[in-house]
Amino acid sequence: MEQSKITSNTVKSKRDLKNKGNKKVKQLLLNCRDAAELCGVNPKTWRTWGLLGYTPKPLQIGKSLFWRADELIQWIGEGCPKRGDWLYRPPKNLENPALYTD
Repeated sequence: MEQSKITSNTVKSKRDLKNKGNKKVKQLLLNCRDAAELCGVNPKTWRTWGLLGYTPKPLQIGKSLFWRADELIQWIGEGCPKRGDWLYRPPKNLENPALYTD
């Protein structure tokens, strides 16, 4: 069996990852399938990671779980820390600040 080599094309910088994420994500909240796709994993893996506390805390609306798109992009850019070590910081220059008020 041949081992695949990691090339510079497969390793993305944080800037490339953030730019790719911003172009790909057009909605504010992502369901499990969309969050998993953004992170490049299978939805079953995403759910398992969530149960183990490896993903940011989801928002629950009714019986459905959602993740903030901008939070996931930031979480990936910071190296995917575990939920206990993660602190979400909304961006300072917001296009619509009303979206981020409590």
